[in-house]
Amino acid sequence: YSSQAEEDLTLDQCLDIAIQNNPLVLSSLQQYQASIAREGQAKAIPQPYFYYIPDQQPQIFDLKDLGESYLGLGKQFEFPEKRNIRGEDSYKRV
Repeated sequence: YSSQAEEDLTLDQCLDIAIQNNPLVLSSLQQYQASIAREGQAKAIPQPYFYYIPDQQPQIFDLKDLGESYLGLGKQFEFPEKRNIRGEDSYKRV
C-alpha cells in the first residue's frame, strides 16, 4: 500500500489518462482519420472500364446465331479542377 502512495497522480495526469481512454474521443479520432483517407480516394483518377454489349442475342449464351455486338474500352474525362474540388472537405469550402 505504501508503493501506491508513491505513485500519486496529479490532476493533469488524471485528465490526460481519462481523455486518452474516452470512447467518444477515440471514436472522433478514428472518424477524422477515415475522412483523411477518403479525401485521397476522392482525388484519385477514375479507372478505365471495359464493356461488352451483345446486340440481338436470340437465346442466352447462343453465340452461334449472334448478330452484332460491341466491345469497347472507356475512360472518363473530367472537367478541369473537378477532381480537386471533389477531394475538398465541406468544412474547407467557404
